[in-house]
Amino acid sequence: MRFWNAESRSSGAGYIQLPVYFLSLSRLFPIGESGKTQSLKPELTEEELAYCVDNYRNILSIQNIPGTPSVGLEKGTSSRTFSGISDGVHDIFTNSAGEGNITKIILAVLSFKRLKEQYGRDYKGGILLIDELDATLYGFSQKKLVDYLWKSANDFKIQIVFTTHSPIILKQVNKYQRKERAEKGINLPPYAYDSSIVYLEPKYEAEGTRRIMPRNISSTSDLNTVLNDINLVGPANGSKLNIYCEDARAISFTQYILSRVLQINLELYMNFVDIDLGWGNYVQLYEKKVPEFRNNIVLLDGDVPETREYKKTKGKVLSGADNFLFLPLTIEKDLFRQLKDHAAFNKFQKDYSKVQSLNYDICFNDWPLEPERYDTSEYKRWFQQLEEILGNQEILYSFWYDEHREECDEFVDKFVKAFNLLADREEMDSLPPQQPVEELDE
Repeated sequence: MRFWNAESRSSGAGYIQLPVYFLSLSRLFPIGESGKTQSLKPELTEEELAYCVDNYRNILSIQNIPGTPSVGLEKGTSSRTFSGISDGVHDIFTNSAGEGNITKIILAVLSFKRLKEQYGRDYKGGILLIDELDATLYGFSQKKLVDYLWKSANDFKIQIVFTTHSPIILKQVNKYQRKERAEKGINLPPYAYDSSIVYLEPKYEAEGTRRIMPRNISSTSDLNTVLNDINLVGPANGSKLNIYCEDARAISFTQYILSRVLQINLELYMNFVDIDLGWGNYVQLYEKKVPEFRNNIVLLDGDVPETREYKKTKGKVLSGADNFLFLPLTIEKDLFRQLKDHAAFNKFQKDYSKVQSLNYDICFNDWPLEPERYDTSEYKRWFQQLEEILGNQEILYSFWYDEHREECDEFVDKFVKAFNLLADREEMDSLPPQQPVEELDE
């Protein structure tokens, strides 16, 4: 394959030569026609034979291979050749299409391995093209084949391009995409990543003309849309984790903190569910092994671990729960206590509040006593009054975050780790890595 370099048209200039291998997978010769073909034995070293047989067994999950295995080729009258493994119970002529296709792919990769070892630094890599990668393979082997090709592409500098209609293969590739984007971030150009899914999407013009348009797929939600399109079914609810909090205010605080620190559109990754349950109810649902509350994130207020009930029984229930997290504060109570301090209130009034008439006496007109003299209902009533005066609760969240940045960043870090653990388990998009605080400030 030659790539023209427009800088020079002199003889031989600007050409990059790469070895290219094209495979079209099928059982070329029906088993019943074996008499019309002949068996050939490729020249493989002992190391190469072991490489072929070991990867063949791994991909097809063959626990035992009797006799002394060998790699064979079945050739007909044309140039077409079928590959397979012969052992103590069957030979090249009785290999299934799946066995033959796996052998053919391994031999193709082996050819690039040979070139890399033979030419050293002069080897610049190659291109392996495979039509219908999933042909004749069952689900487990499809996943193992993607794993094998992913490793081979890296080991032997191969760009592998294949076509497929298999949801299993697409999801396995997407698994590597999710991992890579979790490590590198999601805002890089497409060529910065090691894998890509391109969907050839049918589009119809007004007059009914059908065109095929390429569409790059990277997120799990996009892939699910494609899989629905392939199956000609309508969209489902999407692949997102649900986030449960104790009340609507906890939801708004969490959304503010996550958005500020991660700088992403949260709606692409998660759904916040407002069902206004107390923390004890969430623990009971987890204890009863309700899948919804074991496979999604549950956020409890920051003071829950200090309660008697939690210390006595509930804490033990959640000892192994990696999907339960605690907010870095109890919103109304902690903001009340912080602003009760005159120095903190003066700073809030100067740098955050846009209501000039809001002074300390107005803020705490019904709450002149020390903070510990009030209960949860009073904290909530105070917060509601202040929110109405300010017109925006995010002003309060912003003040609290700036005063407790380390605690907030620690909470977000725990949230991302818990989220990505669940997302990976449920085959959903992971959150991108957290940017350094210095970059966000700039």
